[in-house]
Amino acid sequence: MAPRAVLTIVLLGVFGRLYGVAQPLFEIHSMRQHDTAALARNFSEGSMNILYPQVDWRGNTPGYVEAEFQVYTYLVALLYRAFGVHEWLGRVVNIGVFAWSALLLFALIRDLFGEWTGVLGVALYTMAPLSFVFTRTFQPDALNALLSLATIHLFWRWSQTDGLWRLGLSALCLSLAICLKPMGAYLGVPLLYVCHRKFGWRLFRRAELWIYGFCALVPALCGIRTRRACGIPTATPYSASISRAPSRSRPGPGPLSPSS
Repeated sequence: MAPRAVLTIVLLGVFGRLYGVAQPLFEIHSMRQHDTAALARNFSEGSMNILYPQVDWRGNTPGYVEAEFQVYTYLVALLYRAFGVHEWLGRVVNIGVFAWSALLLFALIRDLFGEWTGVLGVALYTMAPLSFVFTRTFQPDALNALLSLATIHLFWRWSQTDGLWRLGLSALCLSLAICLKPMGAYLGVPLLYVCHRKFGWRLFRRAELWIYGFCALVPALCGIRTRRACGIPTATPYSASISRAPSRSRPGPGPLSPSS
């Protein structure tokens, strides 16, 4: 019964998020949504090089920008190339991510506290206003939540079954989560708790945990380094768009003028 209840809740959540899916990106955080959509469109219309994200507020420069690792926009760009540039595709990606993350949340809570507690957790996650907003808007936050849940769930399952493939996938998800949002490093706290629960203070002697940390953090640091846009002198911090965002139809001088 509990799995059926979860599937019903998730499907209702998906249908609710599909309402108005084709509407313009004018709701909450509209500037951030338009910037994110522009990054995806510029990937699809350009070289599809994930290390060179480009914005529209580029002035007389190529528009390379310091930003988080563009996993979400790259996925949307692939859909753009297959089906054409439609902003609702970015929403649909996040709605799919919501469904996946809700199922992962249920699996994690079920393992820890039981099935019906998992059902309650999924219901709260589905109905929470912030969850509803960020799992249907054109932003990467939903993907970050999915990667965070996958990191913890896979690591927990590894601690119970010793399947090394789960440990490897957890390291990959953690690395991508930190690349998307550097504050994802906070995931180290629950992971450390799981390690201590399984090994006690002997955790610092476990070679697989040191390898896990290396495989998760080194690629993450390299991904964060791409925020420097590979050293391109015309790159500018993404946050500059908050106060200065001329449209592509009015290029003019902007925050992207080449440095001397």
